[in-house]
Parts: sequence; structure tokens; C-alpha cells
Amino acid sequence: MADRSLSGPKRDFSRSAVTVQAEVTVRGEPIAKGPTDNLSLKGLYMRTAVRVPVDTGCEVVLSVGGQDAGPYVRMTGRVARVDDQGLGIEFEEILGVESYHHLQQLVLWNSLTPERAEEEFQQHLGIKPIDH
Repeated sequence: MADRSLSGPKRDFSRSAVTVQAEVTVRGEPIAKGPTDNLSLKGLYMRTAVRVPVDTGCEVVLSVGGQDAGPYVRMTGRVARVDDQGLGIEFEEILGVESYHHLQQLVLWNSLTPERAEEEFQQHLGIKPIDH
């Protein structure tokens, strides 16, 4: 089982130190906007002063082309960790095949071990793109 805190050795996916603009909304209301600290196919961490309860459902949009510039990666998720520095969000659905492929490329391009990341993508059956 994956570590619910998004830290420690039981993660399903390797994290990449990716700085990309993220916007997090809860029930359609923006709660956090800023750069990510790290990213995987399964989640992200971003520094923010916003504090919401763990398990809060959310939507995440990543601006792959820079601040507020497409292409965009869209996901649903939940807050998996809250600490003094920010939020860890675990993705539940990646909305659309294009979003899945953009996210996969972001992680691969920024991984210190792209071969390992590619192998993880191929072996993991728990998260797949949702074509909406």
C-alpha cells in the first residue's frame, strides 16, 4: 500500500523536482495557486499558506507552458498531507489522455532516473487516464 503521507519509502512513483504552475480548487473555488516543489504521476507537493483538512477532494490544473499558459494537465485528487510548508495532493483521476501524456512527459523529462520512472509507468496499473 502506498504511503498516505506522500513521504517515505512506500511511494508508488518516483518524484521529480518539477516547478510548474499549479492551481488547486475545492468545489470550484480556488484555494491555492503557485509552483509545485515536486511532481509524480500520482501526486504533487506545493508550498502554500493554505490549510485544508486531509482527505478534502480537489481539482488540480497544471500550466505546462508556464504561468497560466497551456497546454494544461487536469486532475481530480485529494489532500493527502498538510504540513507547515504546504500541501501534498494525491491524484485520483487524470482527466483526458492528453493530460496523462503531458504529465508523464513532465515527470520523465525532469527525473534523475528516467529509465526507472518509465518502468514505473509501465508496471503500475492503479492510475490511468480518464478520457473526458
